Amino acid sequence: MRRTVAIMCAGLMGFSVASTLAIQPTDGIIRKGEGSLRQELNKLELKPFDATLWGTLSDWKNGSAISGATIAGKPVLVVLWTDYVPTSKRAFALAKRLAEKFGPQGLVVVGVHSKNDWQNAQKPEAPKDATLLLALDAQDQFRAGLRSAGDPDFFVIDRAGQMRFASVASESVEAAVELVTKETREAAAGINATLDAAAKATDAAQRKSEANRSNVDLTRLPEVEFELPAAEVYANRALWPAKPRTDGNNGNQEDPPVKMTIPDAGYLGGVKPATKGRVVVLYYWGLEARQSFASIDRMELLQRQHGRDVAVVGVLSPISENNQNGGQNQQENDPKKLEQKVRGFLASRTLQHAMLLDPNGGLFAQGLPQRNISTDKTLFPLVSVISTDGTLRTWGVLEEPAVRAGLDKVIQNDPGVAARRKAEDAYIRAHDGK
Repeated sequence: MRRTVAIMCAGLMGFSVASTLAIQPTDGIIRKGEGSLRQELNKLELKPFDATLWGTLSDWKNGSAISGATIAGKPVLVVLWTDYVPTSKRAFALAKRLAEKFGPQGLVVVGVHSKNDWQNAQKPEAPKDATLLLALDAQDQFRAGLRSAGDPDFFVIDRAGQMRFASVASESVEAAVELVTKETREAAAGINATLDAAAKATDAAQRKSEANRSNVDLTRLPEVEFELPAAEVYANRALWPAKPRTDGNNGNQEDPPVKMTIPDAGYLGGVKPATKGRVVVLYYWGLEARQSFASIDRMELLQRQHGRDVAVVGVLSPISENNQNGGQNQQENDPKKLEQKVRGFLASRTLQHAMLLDPNGGLFAQGLPQRNISTDKTLFPLVSVISTDGTLRTWGVLEEPAVRAGLDKVIQNDPGVAARRKAEDAYIRAHDGK
C-alpha cells in the first residue's frame, strides 16, 4: 500500500523559533536570546550571582526569604513564571519536577512570579524532601537584574554561587541542573580554570592530529579495524543533546531511545556507505516535493565539511507538496523504474554522499518520530541524526538552532567517532603519513 507523507511546517515538532536560541559549544546547553540581549546574558555567566537581587523579592512561600549566605554551597534553579500563562505553567511544572528529582542532592528551586495576578496564582507546596520556594517580583527588579526578556525563563546557579547558565531553553534545563547538582563546590569554583585548560588541551590535540593527517589523503585511507566502545560509554547522557519531544509527551518524561538500523540494500549503485564509527545523518527528499530539492546540495556540503566523521544519506521518501497530491504514482513505486528516474534527476550532480530509496516511507516515519504532520509548508533539510551505536539522537529541520547544535554535539562527543579517529591516527603514524 502506498504511503504519502505531507510536508511539515516550519514549527516542526514544537521546536522554539529559530531566532531565539543560542548554544555554547563547550557545554551543549541551549540558551535563549539573540543579538545584543544574548551578549548581555553571556556576560552574566561564570561570574558570581548578584545576591542583592534576592532582596528585591517579597511574599515568600514554602520557606523564609533567602540570601547568598543561606544558599551557599547549593545549586539553584530559578524559574521566572506567570501562573495564568500556559507556557509559564508548563515551565513551572518542569521546575517542580526537577525539585523533586534533585532535591535530595541539595537543589534549591526558586519560583519567581511576576507582579501580574500574584494573588490568584497557584502556589503549590514543595515536594517531599525538596526545596521549592516561591516569591513575588513586585517591581520586576529581579527580572531586570537577570536581563530576562520575558516569562517563562530559567537561570541556573552553581554551588560556588556563580551564574552558570543564563536564560536556558526548556529542553536543556534538566541537563543544566543535573550538571551543577553532581558537581562539587570546589569543582564549580574552579570551572573557569578547568574550561581554559580543557580548551588548550583540545586545541593542542587537534593541532597534533591535523599535523599527522596533513600529508594523508583521507579519501584513500582504508577502513581501519577498531572496536566500538561498550554500551555503558554511550549511556552517559551528558554526551548527547536533549531529544525533541514527540506528540503525546506532556514534557514530564523523556521519550525512550529509538534504535535505527540503516538498510543494507536499496542504494543507488548498490553499495552501502561505510558507517562504522561515523555519525549517520539521514535527510529526506521527494521527487514530488520541489522544496526538498535544495536539500541535496546542502547536505553534500555537510558531507564534504565533515569528511569521514559523518555518513550523509539522502533518503528518497514519499513526500508530497500537499495532502491532495496523492503521493508517488505506481510507476515510481516500482524499484527499478524509480531508480532510473532518480538517476536521471541526479545526473548533473557529482555527489560524495549516498542515496537510498525508501518508497514506502519506513525510514521517514521512524527517523522523524512526530505524528501530527499535516501542512503544506516546511523548511528543509529534514534530518535524523544517528550516533555510532545506532541511536536516534535528534531530528527535525537542520537549520533550527536546536537541531544543528544537536548534530554538532553528537559529532563532537560520539565515542565511536573518537575510537575510529584514534585508530586512523595510529594507522597514519605506522605508515609515516604515506
